[in-house]
Amino acid sequence: MDIARAKFKREQGVTYKSKSQRVSSRGEPVLAQCVIHDKDGNFPTDWIKTWFGEERLPDFSLDHTVGVIELVRRVLAIDAKITEMEGKAKSD
Repeated sequence: MDIARAKFKREQGVTYKSKSQRVSSRGEPVLAQCVIHDKDGNFPTDWIKTWFGEERLPDFSLDHTVGVIELVRRVLAIDAKITEMEGKAKSD
């Protein structure tokens, strides 16, 4: 759930116009991790910096497919985790 923690921190002060906009925004890092990962399933920091910082694809080998159902399941799990974190932050 490192993606959830990172996205939660990044969203501080952000107001989404709709639920679909929020879920789409939260889905971007999930899609990135599903598509670009090393043989152990990790998303190396230098790859993250290349993709999001330089806005280009890192040097990696695409050796798998990403199913829509699995992607949606992961995005909704991240959305739920961030929503839970927001609730805890408000109650503190």
